Amino acid sequence: TAGKLCIVGGHSESFIQPAIAYDAATKAGVGVARVLMPQSLFKTLKKSYPLAEYASANRSGSFATNALSELLMGAHWADAVHLAGDFGKNSETIAMLDNFVGKYSGILAVSHDAADYFCRQPTALLTRPQTLLVLTLDQLRTLGASLKTPYAFTSDMALVPLVEQLHELSVKFPRLLV
Repeated sequence: TAGKLCIVGGHSESFIQPAIAYDAATKAGVGVARVLMPQSLFKTLKKSYPLAEYASANRSGSFATNALSELLMGAHWADAVHLAGDFGKNSETIAMLDNFVGKYSGILAVSHDAADYFCRQPTALLTRPQTLLVLTLDQLRTLGASLKTPYAFTSDMALVPLVEQLHELSVKFPRLLV
């Protein structure tokens, strides 16, 4: 009854963020969690991480374009999807994630390097409901610049102005939770 979560991330050189997300979800009491990683990690993880599922990978070890169908199947199974990170900077993977966000309408959490991309190109997230961005201050600063907000998020700002600016951002973009 605690829900189903599809955690997505990783590339041939890193899978830490999806593993951390899985452990955190399990400790928090998620009903069932699945982790979807690129096929390039199968040989590395098949014995130590047998619960992982794998989708098509490209030559660089990141998710391939045709991994979209596998990601959509995982999303259809789940109550929510977490784009956990460690995707790398592969343009094919970024395009696949952008397509996924356009096709998936359920609860979506985005963090780490997936958030980096969507902070620079936020239009795909602005109109979709039930979206949570988990951001660092640098990512929040990038998001503010991309959205052309009249204020800047800085590291030396006091708590009250930060809260006021976050409130203003959530009023202007009510579907985008930060």
